Amino acid sequence: MSATPNTTPTPSNFDALFRAALAKYTNQTGKDLRNHPLAHQMDRCTTPESLLAVFQGQAQTFDEFRNGDHRLIKCLQPVVKCLHALSTSAALCRAISVVSP
Repeated sequence: MSATPNTTPTPSNFDALFRAALAKYTNQTGKDLRNHPLAHQMDRCTTPESLLAVFQGQAQTFDEFRNGDHRLIKCLQPVVKCLHALSTSAALCRAISVVSP
């Protein structure tokens, strides 16, 4: 019978794995997550409740973005429709092809 190694992560093992993952992410993306504003908010948390409050605030902001104010889209709709009509206009395409080589 072979011995099974202890696979329970220790705090120091977890810390090393987490730091290695952060370093790999930084190398691949060029962005250091430790400098993100959310990371700074989380650093200031001293209780589970304060950390959950940060997460709740992020969830609420995302929900408002997803389901909330659509003024930007409403403003962009006529512009996009106009540009689409121009880009698919056969007469405009012929005129452009005459001007450009």
